[in-house]
Amino acid sequence: MHAIILFLISSVVLFGIHFYAGRRLVANSSLSEKWKHFWWRVLMWSPLFLLISNLLRFGFPVPVIGDLFGWIGYILFGYMSVLLALLLLRDAVLGLNRLWRYTRTKIGNSGRQEIYDPRRREFLIRASSLGLVGLATAATGYGIYEARRRAILEKITVPVRDLPKELDGFTIAQFTDLHVGPTIKRRFVQSVVDQVNELRADVIVFTGDLVDGTVGSLRKDVAPLAELSAPQGVFFVTGNHEYYWDTAGWLAEVKRHGLIVLENEHRVIERDGSTLVIAGVPDISLNGSRYPGIGTSDPAKAVAGA
Repeated sequence: MHAIILFLISSVVLFGIHFYAGRRLVANSSLSEKWKHFWWRVLMWSPLFLLISNLLRFGFPVPVIGDLFGWIGYILFGYMSVLLALLLLRDAVLGLNRLWRYTRTKIGNSGRQEIYDPRRREFLIRASSLGLVGLATAATGYGIYEARRRAILEKITVPVRDLPKELDGFTIAQFTDLHVGPTIKRRFVQSVVDQVNELRADVIVFTGDLVDGTVGSLRKDVAPLAELSAPQGVFFVTGNHEYYWDTAGWLAEVKRHGLIVLENEHRVIERDGSTLVIAGVPDISLNGSRYPGIGTSDPAKAVAGA
């Protein structure tokens, strides 16, 4: 029931975004009525790609169709998200400008009327609309490039007071949020695994949001995780997206690939006689959630007895 309500709300929001864009772009354009009807249909049908993609991920027998709908749907959703932000900003500026003119007319200028040229305003709206469409297109293209490129490595030195000399230089490779699903597949997962292994860290930690889909449809795509290797272990904690699907199934799959799952648990690792505690908890934002299989994030429990 919770999933149905969430689906209905997201559907209303999606169609609302597209309707607003149509009102501000298509209705105010200089297009012929034929082209206006065409673009209205495009706008109001495009949310279906994303909605159908989400439905197809629940055990659809032909995953390639679901992936195709996913690619189209998520690109359109990203594009419309950028376009919506730009439209809201543009309309806010226009609204403030009208308020400023009204204030000057009624309060300032000793009653002198402002000269208002509707043709000039119409030209500005249409010109800015074209500019916003172009800017949203460029931003979406850059976003796709950033999402598909090799992951950016960030090196951070963590100072620890009274750290035993045996642990000085201990390295942890942390990565997160792969979101394997309709648009992120095995090839990308393999590239991340190879990049992490190249670091030759003492410990590897994967901090959740592995998937957006079922175990059956994505098992082959996450298989490269089995190649992760570190002398002191490879650890995993859940994000929120693991609970949107088959929580128990995904945790079993992660363990099958050799990752150590920490659910309010810890492990003590040793290096040259000195010890280090690694503890993990579920995503705290889901405390009290109705999603099945989720536990309460409890840091105290995670380190108890360490």
